[in-house]
Amino acid sequence: MRPGDANDEQLHFMSVCMETWLIADPAALKEVFGPKLDDSRLPALPQLESIDKLTIYKLLDAAVRPTKAGTYSKGSHSFRILEKVSPAAIRELSWGRRFLDAMTSAPCAAPSAVEPAPAE
Repeated sequence: MRPGDANDEQLHFMSVCMETWLIADPAALKEVFGPKLDDSRLPALPQLESIDKLTIYKLLDAAVRPTKAGTYSKGSHSFRILEKVSPAAIRELSWGRRFLDAMTSAPCAAPSAVEPAPAE
């Protein structure tokens, strides 16, 4: 049930899984897994938010397979990658852009917490 003082602008859906945001920034993945990461196995950005969780994991694992790590592990890799993901890459995703725009315009947002949208 919606709280009485809430509106649609205060609701934010996360991507299907965090790895959607990781895949949005292949450069961050390469920083962690190295140059052998097969980014040709990763889906294009326009499709990314519509791909189910199991498929996202399979695609990420296939991209990581040729690297020294050999497989993606949420526990040992996800936060190392996430700290390198560029907010500009997240902005390329429709829900990611909406979320970051809301965070930069929120009254309690820290000035440097999130990069603002580039001026058009």
